[in-house]
Amino acid sequence: MKKILFLLVLFVFFCTVVAVGGKSPYERFLPEFFNDTTAVKKHRVYLNKKELELLQQKVSARFKSPVISYYVSQQMDSSTAYLFFVNEIIRTQPAVIGVLLDQSGAVKDIKILAFHEPPGYRPPQNWLAIFFKKKPPAPFRLYNDIPVTTGATLTAQMFSREIRKIVYLFDQKIRDDK
Repeated sequence: MKKILFLLVLFVFFCTVVAVGGKSPYERFLPEFFNDTTAVKKHRVYLNKKELELLQQKVSARFKSPVISYYVSQQMDSSTAYLFFVNEIIRTQPAVIGVLLDQSGAVKDIKILAFHEPPGYRPPQNWLAIFFKKKPPAPFRLYNDIPVTTGATLTAQMFSREIRKIVYLFDQKIRDDK
């Protein structure tokens, strides 16, 4: 039974890859962050067991995988931007966000690309702006440093946790590997 389930999952994965032309489904969102004239490359960072444990301890959150994909854009003005996508369940429905970091690791932009919870749980753009220009060692703790949006505590928890993970991952691993 496990073998059949594994083969089914593998089949679905390959069908998805073929359906999107071998590209990540997130690549359709790249134009929302980068203009057509920028060169964008997909990269991956691989965390070994020790790096993963230290990073999870630092951000007080677990990573789904020790392999994290991100996109790097070389801008026309020779600056570099880093784009990470997050796909998480908030209450019972998924949300997809894009988090853009500048070359110093500060949050430059956050866009909600898909949000399937009721509209009342969607954070307003001015709340997302609280994260802009934040980078380590700036605090990212909900309630203490980041205010909670009324009626959307789980949304605020997810956003602050995932942005904190991205920013600290960049600071601890990607910045050093450049």
